[in-house]
Amino acid sequence: MNGNQIIIGGASGYWGEASFASSQLLSVEGLDFLVYDYLAEITM
Repeated sequence: MNGNQIIIGGASGYWGEASFASSQLLSVEGLDFLVYDYLAEITM
C-alpha cells in the first residue's frame, strides 16, 4: 500500500471465461487486492 491509497482489481467470472484473466490482473504493479464476482446461477 502507498500511504492511504489502495489499488483494487475487480473481475467477474462465468462459464467460458478466459483462463488467463487472473494472471493478467495479478501482474499489475501495485495491486493490493483482487475481488471476484461469480454468477453461480449460470455455472450451477
